[in-house]
Amino acid sequence: MGHTARIWAAWWMVGWSLLARAGEPAKDNPQVTVFVNDSASAPERIVLAAEQNAGRVFHQAGVEVEWMNCGAQDGNRSHTQCRDNMMSSGLVVRIIPHARTLGDDIFGVSFVDHDSGTYADLFFEPIEQLHQQNRDISLAPILGDVLAHELGHLLLGSNAHSRDGIMQPHWTREQLRRVAMGQMRFSKEQAARMRTRIASSQIEHQNSPPLEASNR
Repeated sequence: MGHTARIWAAWWMVGWSLLARAGEPAKDNPQVTVFVNDSASAPERIVLAAEQNAGRVFHQAGVEVEWMNCGAQDGNRSHTQCRDNMMSSGLVVRIIPHARTLGDDIFGVSFVDHDSGTYADLFFEPIEQLHQQNRDISLAPILGDVLAHELGHLLLGSNAHSRDGIMQPHWTREQLRRVAMGQMRFSKEQAARMRTRIASSQIEHQNSPPLEASNR
């Protein structure tokens, strides 16, 4: 591998993540809705497989993910409907070709403050290049674990990097081998923090007064 994979979390002041429940979570696990907007024209099968991979990582942490695909390839959901839902609930991930100012060894950025965030970007071209340099590792697991990593930042905050597991900031060949084997996971402490944060945010969202229409 030509370089060490790095995933950064950008510092960005945002409000609490707005999380939504759609139906009953499996096994009473807290549930988070994630809106995915593919602006990089990534193959649909790769995106769906990556979501399945990331969902498995979160399921192992006791969190269920509902995926809402809002890219140009989604013929079943209008851009207006996706936009309206994004404004009211959930986490938002954009898959874009590449970062404008970051190097090719940066695969994702989450916009968070100390506690949480709502928006993250994934950079598809650098992720695809990493796959090309490691052809024995499929593209979907790499994209899925980068997706899970950035969502982890949105739920855990900017200081969420760890020495082991999926929240490691540097991914070497050994970490990529673990990606291929589905062994990159959140720690028990990280999983507990995410479940607590989702539950607290859901209660806060449910107790928020409804917005009133204004004629002004």
